[in-house]
This record gives sequence, C-alpha cells and structure tokens, in this order.
Amino acid sequence: MSERHVALVTGGGRGIGAAIARRLARAGAAVLVAARSQEACMAVAEALRAEGGTAWPLHLDVGDPESIAEAVAEARELSGGVGPIDWLVNNAGIVQSAPFLAHQRETGVDLYEKHLRINFHGARWMVEALVPAMIEHGYGRVVNVASSAGLQSYAYAAAYGASKHALVGYSQAAAQELSKTQVTMNLVCPHYVDSPMTDDSVARIMAKTRRGEAETRRFLASQNPGGTLIGVGEVAEGVWELLSGERNGAILELVGGKGLLPPGKSAIWLRMTPIEPAGWPRPKGYSDGMLAPAGARILFVAGQIGWDGDRKLVGAGDFAAQFRQALRNVVAVVRAAGGSPEDVARVTLYVTDKHQYVAARETIGAAWRELLGRHFPAMALVEVSGLLEPGALVEIEATAAIPSSTR
Repeated sequence: MSERHVALVTGGGRGIGAAIARRLARAGAAVLVAARSQEACMAVAEALRAEGGTAWPLHLDVGDPESIAEAVAEARELSGGVGPIDWLVNNAGIVQSAPFLAHQRETGVDLYEKHLRINFHGARWMVEALVPAMIEHGYGRVVNVASSAGLQSYAYAAAYGASKHALVGYSQAAAQELSKTQVTMNLVCPHYVDSPMTDDSVARIMAKTRRGEAETRRFLASQNPGGTLIGVGEVAEGVWELLSGERNGAILELVGGKGLLPPGKSAIWLRMTPIEPAGWPRPKGYSDGMLAPAGARILFVAGQIGWDGDRKLVGAGDFAAQFRQALRNVVAVVRAAGGSPEDVARVTLYVTDKHQYVAARETIGAAWRELLGRHFPAMALVEVSGLLEPGALVEIEATAAIPSSTR
C-alpha cells in the first residue's frame, strides 16, 4: 500500500463533491477531481493546489461508459507518479421530481432510466473500472454517496428513490463479497444537504407552490430528523471517516442536529457492521461478529422469557409461541432505550430442549423476520437442564449498541 492515497471523487466540481475533494486534500491525499463540467473540476483542482494540495481536474461523465474508460486511463496517467488510485468516492448524482405515473409526460424523458443511469449504473461502472486493480494491489476504499431516499421513501421522488435504493442494495451486497479482500465499500446517506442540488429543489418547490425561498428552505430543514440542513463539510467528514477506517458494509446516515450539537456538526446514525474473517464461509441466520458504531451506548438486556406485560407466561408447552414473545420482549427493551432491532449486536438463546428448537425452526424464522427483519447479529444457542420460571422453555439474553445521537 502506498504511503500516500490517491482519491478519485466523482461529481467533484461543486457542492458535496468539492467539499469531499477539499477534505481529502487537506488530509494529504492526492485528489482527482472529476466532473462533467471541465471548467468546474479545473476550478476546484486549482483551488486545492493553491491551498498546498495535490489535485488534478478530470473530465468525466459517469453516465457514459466510454467517458469513464477514457477518464480512468487519463487518471492513472496523471497519478502514476504518486501511486495507484486506492480511494473512490462515487458522489455524482442527479435529482428530478415528478409524479410517479406522470414523470415522462411532465419532463419529456424517462426519469427512471435517467436516474438509474447516473445514480446507480454510473457508480457501478466506476467500481467495475477501478476496484479490480484495488483487489490486485491489496488495498482499496470505496464510499458511495447515496441519500436518505435510499433508506426511506419520498413522494414525487420515485425515480430518485429507486436509483438510491438500488445503490444501497448493490453496495451492501458488494461489501459482502469484498469482505474476503482488503477492499471495503461503505455508504453515506445524508438527509437534505445545504448544497446546489438542494438549491435546485428549492427553486422547483417555489415554482410549484409559490412559497418564498426562506419558507421553502425551512420546510426542507424540518424534514430532517435533526431539524437543520446538513452542511457539505459534514458529509465530507463522514466520507473521510469511512475512507480512513476499516469498516465494510456500513451505512452512515446524516440527519442534521438542531439543538443537539455545536455549530457545524451533524447527528449521525451509523449502523452495525457484520464482521466475517476473510476466507470463512458466510454463516446463514447469524454473524460471526458485529462491530458497533463508534460512541454507541451499550445496552445489556436481561434474559427474557415468554411472558407478557403482566409477567404471565404465554403458550404453555408451545416453544414457538414462547420464543416469539421472548424475542418481542427483547425488542421492547431495546426500543425503550431509544434503539431499534438493527442495534442488537449479540443474542444468546437458552433452551430446555434443542429438539424443540429444531422442530419449530420454520415458525421461529417467521417470528424473527417479523421482529428483526433480515438483521442477524452474533448468536449462540445453549441447551440447559431447566430455567428458573416454571414452564419456561426458552430464555433470550441480548446485548445492543445504541448509536449516539450526537458526534
């Protein structure tokens, strides 16, 4: 691994991308500032060089595979004297809103094809162009800048949301395969950012609703969980943390931080990261390890059995019914601490008869999916001769890592 990193940042000509390029240059990386606008990427690269950094402009349209091939060849030539490109930040993106059934009539184009080509396929093509060399070199970091629209849904943004959901799903699947290498792939998912892209959204909303600019910006800020628009520098800081760390498959969700944090800081939710040693076969239904986000609060959940809110045991002699109630109780304790099922890091099941567990596996699986979805923490199953509460067939103990609401 080179002592100096070489980063390629797409969409680097303005807003979030320019802020990311500046943050990485300040950290000592040599930065390839890529954008469709040659003038914009040249201006950013010149500004970084004026600040003492190493930077090159790179004309690149991520929606055009031929442009990507040409730009990557040029990028390798430009950076060859420093080292291989070992950091990739896929930040280029577009957003255009319209009713999901009238998108083509209102805009004159297929918004789904347009958004998927730039926001998803563009990032995928960049990965395919650069990651094989990272794997061969033995080191690499990829951060895909998605959006909260990749984690939830917004009206009139179906095409944008579809493209960002695709990017999130692709990134997490790719991260699983990359776990056997020294290359990582992570995601940053900001809510509304104070950026040129949001300025464009403000203009569209004003045109349709006749709201004033200040009112429109306040409305968008109010949609963020933290109540404020996120600064481009906050997104850049999140990207830097993921590039400089060891996480793989993580989602860094930036939510804003009104009343929570000092100026210039954003509340974050960083999700749990499954850990699997390179070369190990991937387990089914559990993880070998779970890495909690930095600053998380640890919650220890006492052994929960299948009793209801009145401390009365349910499902006499019914293992599946008791398992479901006990797991529901664990989730209830986690939620009471301000967490969610995805924050459960470790589960230990104590059962009085492992054959009952095996026999009820299908029903248990359905209860698990209902209460924890497809979140599979580190787990252990222990058969015991008996439990303290008469009639109890299963007891579930858990540890959760509740992400801090501030940073």
